[in-house]
Amino acid sequence: MSSILAQLGSKVKTQLDTKLDASGGSVSGTLEVDGHIKLPVYTTSTIPTAGVARRMVYVSDEDCLAFDTGSSWKKVNFGSEL
Repeated sequence: MSSILAQLGSKVKTQLDTKLDASGGSVSGTLEVDGHIKLPVYTTSTIPTAGVARRMVYVSDEDCLAFDTGSSWKKVNFGSEL
């Protein structure tokens, strides 16, 4: 049984790899994550040039999230602590 599951897992991985690559991809529907989502971390001097719309990063020296609009980065401040 475990070899069947391993083969199935391998086929699923192959299919996912054709849909998602190192530069990203899309998922339709609802994505539920039971755990943590870790964002790339940059400083204001190391953040990449804008141009990939809907990309999100954490900016450590500003302690904020930033979203790439495709033409600029928009800073998101949440203000208060938990």
